[in-house]
Amino acid sequence: GYVLDADPLLAHEDLDSFIDEVFRVFQARVRVASQLLRSEPWDAFMVHIMETDRINHFLWRHFEQGHPTYRGRFLDFYRAVDRAVGQIADTAGDDAALLVLSDHGFSTARAAVFLNTWLAQAGWLRLETQQAARPSLADLSPDSRAYCLDPSRFYLRVAGREPGGFIQLGPDYEEVRDELGEALLSIRDPDGGTPVVRAVYLREELYRGVCFDMAPDLVAEAHDGYDLRGRLGMAHTFDPNQPQTGMHQFRDAFWLLRGAKFADDTTPSITDGGATVLALLNADLPRDADGVPRATR
Repeated sequence: GYVLDADPLLAHEDLDSFIDEVFRVFQARVRVASQLLRSEPWDAFMVHIMETDRINHFLWRHFEQGHPTYRGRFLDFYRAVDRAVGQIADTAGDDAALLVLSDHGFSTARAAVFLNTWLAQAGWLRLETQQAARPSLADLSPDSRAYCLDPSRFYLRVAGREPGGFIQLGPDYEEVRDELGEALLSIRDPDGGTPVVRAVYLREELYRGVCFDMAPDLVAEAHDGYDLRGRLGMAHTFDPNQPQTGMHQFRDAFWLLRGAKFADDTTPSITDGGATVLALLNADLPRDADGVPRATR
């Protein structure tokens, strides 16, 4: 059963007001979308429902653990989302191709993990001053080798790219990058010793295009429950006492498609969404576009 005194949000007097506001904003969004669908000419129409993200961040643990009140309110919201998608689909008409997708999944948050604090403790990063109320990258010591930006993007101090960078591209860069990747995979939760990082990706595995030189050198993917963050100046690496009880995860994103079909033997990626919409509109695909068309009428 749900342990009532285990969740700090239960004492938050504004939680009910927050849920009410999420419903109000969502209902207004659906009203406006339906009105525009009926009153304005359109070739492609997109509705971005952000409130699922908001309610998941603050009610996911309540849902998973069966809170006697808030699990019901969580499910009521998703019933409202289901009705709204049906309403928007009906308004768009049967001839319209309908794509419904999410860009990430969710899981219960066990702890926030402040990666720049870990970098500092492991000797990769040092701040020039410990007195700044909210330190920034401008406060990095010249001998810092790496830093992290949200969400879990790691940059090495590469010569010619970073202010004060000194790591030379080539064998030195590869050696330092491999060392950091291995160190990230070794991070363990002090409460039980479970691993924190599921995988570490090299920049060339994830990025391409004209802005490739600006891409992070490494990207870390967490095991479920560990919310990897890049805030500087935090006193501790691990903090289990966060107001957000749900967190993003890289897996469990989805596509649903009506009025068209996915190509056989293909697994569509989120990055294929834009290209697929352009193909369904019979529009030309820019040469530098990310993704490829995955569906046809």
